[in-house]
Amino acid sequence: MATHSTNTGRFPSRVARVLPMRKNARFAIAAMGLVVACANVHAEPLTELNVLVAHCTEAFQQSPMTEVAYAEAAQSWVKRVYAPPSVTYRVRKTSSTVSPYVAQIEIVQVASARRGDDEDTARALDVSMDENLMRSVRRINFAYQGDTWTVMGGTVVAEVKRDAADEFSRATTARLSREAVLEATGPVAACARVSRY
Repeated sequence: MATHSTNTGRFPSRVARVLPMRKNARFAIAAMGLVVACANVHAEPLTELNVLVAHCTEAFQQSPMTEVAYAEAAQSWVKRVYAPPSVTYRVRKTSSTVSPYVAQIEIVQVASARRGDDEDTARALDVSMDENLMRSVRRINFAYQGDTWTVMGGTVVAEVKRDAADEFSRATTARLSREAVLEATGPVAACARVSRY
């Protein structure tokens, strides 16, 4: 067994092997800490976005699947039946230091509607999901700025088809300003009100 000699300044080989491992271990621990810190920085925006998407999905799932209302545009009472909505999102990293991430929440909702002469007649209508279908596609755009998701604007696309066998055809497309998205009511409001979460 090698011994330590005080006058030569040499360590036994067993000790010499342990010291570099300690130095490497300190480096490895520091590197792991850096990796964990970087992962937390990247995970936080995604975690916040997932919470926002969950609130959005919950708001749409809790909204009524049948609605009877007076439609000003049609000047008649309308009964709408909604299919379960689809809420998805996309997120990507950017090279911007101001907005390191951008995201988009997309809500697709299909409904069928029929008109009635008055509220009672409309309420009694049998509405089938096989005809007079309308699909709305709402997209809300976000940028991650100042440690929070900020609404940047959005779009609404309305599509229609008369028969279930037909393809949807685009009826209208509207771009929405940031203010318009933030002033939205109903379940879509839960998808845009970031500050609440």
